[in-house]
Formats: sequence, C-alpha cells, structure tokens
Amino acid sequence: MLDLQTKTVKYYASEKSSKEKNGFELGDLERCFIPQQRDGPHQFTVKHSDKKFMFVLETAQRTFYCQALSEGSQRIWAALLGSIGDFNESQKAPAQGVHRGASRVTVGLASASPSKAAPGLK
Repeated sequence: MLDLQTKTVKYYASEKSSKEKNGFELGDLERCFIPQQRDGPHQFTVKHSDKKFMFVLETAQRTFYCQALSEGSQRIWAALLGSIGDFNESQKAPAQGVHRGASRVTVGLASASPSKAAPGLK
C-alpha cells in the first residue's frame, strides 16, 4: 500500500491481512522494476521472477519482491514507484554512488484497479 500522507510503502502478508508486515519510506526507494521472465540459461533473473505480476523494489537496506493483483496494476506500481526511485537517485550527490534509475514503463491507467494494494511479499 502506498501511503502518501506518511510518504511510506507498507505491505501485508495477504490482501486480507490487517496488520502491516513491513515497509519503508518513499525517500529510501532507489529503484523499482519488473523482473524478466526465465527464458533461457543466459536470461537475467531475480528471486521469485517465476511468480505472476511481480515487481521489485530496491532500497539501500533491502530488496522487496512484491506481487500485484494483475498485469495492469503491476505496470502501474512499477511506473509510479520507478519514477519516485529515479527522482530520489537524481537528488543524491554524485559522490554518493552511481545512479541506478528504474526501467521506464508506459501504462494505460484504465487497465488496472488502483484502489487495491499489492498484497505483499511471498
């Protein structure tokens, strides 16, 4: 769940969970991307990339593997959070490291249900 009042991303064990499992501040987000599918021995893969509608959130402290409810919502999460990660990285001084911007994703907002939050990590 993206909470704009507290500027945090929170996640839950499942869509029915009421207790927050973990989260982070938006200012800590470095990168968000949709992992590539496992197509061959030389294909780039990440943990859980075989799950449907996965996207990855990276902070300096931790990598979060999230699962959206649909492909449309997956693309919206990746575009929105990827833009925030790009902004955060662009604000860092050059001495703090190399810029690792997120992949750019173009989405049609009508294809997803933005009122439902990503159920969290598995």
